[in-house]
Amino acid sequence: MPFFGKIAISYVPGDRILGLGKFPRLVQAYSKRFQIQEYLVKDIAEEIMSSGGARAARVVSNGRHMCMCMCSRGPSDQTAITDTSYVTGEKELFTRFGLDI
Repeated sequence: MPFFGKIAISYVPGDRILGLGKFPRLVQAYSKRFQIQEYLVKDIAEEIMSSGGARAARVVSNGRHMCMCMCSRGPSDQTAITDTSYVTGEKELFTRFGLDI
């Protein structure tokens, strides 16, 4: 079943600064695949680290899963939101720049 939501990206650049237009394309590329929320945030963060040369990356996802909203058996809650986050790289940089983890 699909899920819908929002993704927030924070990163500390390394040698290169990524343009803001790269992030929506990156999220769209990974979200169009068959995906689970936990792997989605991990894949996006790892791609920012490897291709973007970032020193640290954090990706947070807030999603509404249709399996929770539409199920006829098991738990069904129209308001349930699942938060998932993934942090990689030099995590102390987030604290230094005021982006507490």
